[in-house]
Amino acid sequence: MEANAMKDTLIDTQWGFGFFILLEVLLFSTFVILGKNTGLLRDSDLKQPDFRKRPYSMAKAQLSFWIVVVTGCFIYLYFKEEAFLKVINNTALVLLGMSTATSALSAVARSPSSPPAPALAPDHPAPSPAHENFLNDILSDNEGMNVHRLQMLMWTVVFGLVFIHQVAKEAKFPEYDAQIYGLMGISSLTYVWFKKSEK
Repeated sequence: MEANAMKDTLIDTQWGFGFFILLEVLLFSTFVILGKNTGLLRDSDLKQPDFRKRPYSMAKAQLSFWIVVVTGCFIYLYFKEEAFLKVINNTALVLLGMSTATSALSAVARSPSSPPAPALAPDHPAPSPAHENFLNDILSDNEGMNVHRLQMLMWTVVFGLVFIHQVAKEAKFPEYDAQIYGLMGISSLTYVWFKKSEK
């Protein structure tokens, strides 16, 4: 036996790859199930206590997307390299931070800036955005589908797929530059700005 023979990592073992796939499926399924059966991915609306009637939130969906991507890639790198420390880099932190900030600013933008009006009569309930389906909800406001939400969704998916590809190709988290952060920031700020006009 050669002294420099390479040691198999967890993902190369007979059970490791299957266990890795199981963890990834569980991670994704957890967000899908919770998103469907709880208010995890829904807009916050105290006027509508039934979360099932609230539309899905674009900002919360984006944050959940990046949580799944970063966590899933971290699990992959652990099984691939058996490395735990110094795996997550500044790119992952910035992506999660930007998504968290977008979600928080979106909630603030949607909150009324003035004291709430007196409750309307029972036969005149306060208007609230209606839930249709996931895609329509995240791409639409009170005026229907709009381009700034589509732009945010498109770049989130594109950069997410690039992130996953780079992790699989180079076995490390990628490094995004200022231009990419700038583009993502513009998409997020545009979304938050128009969110202010939604009721």
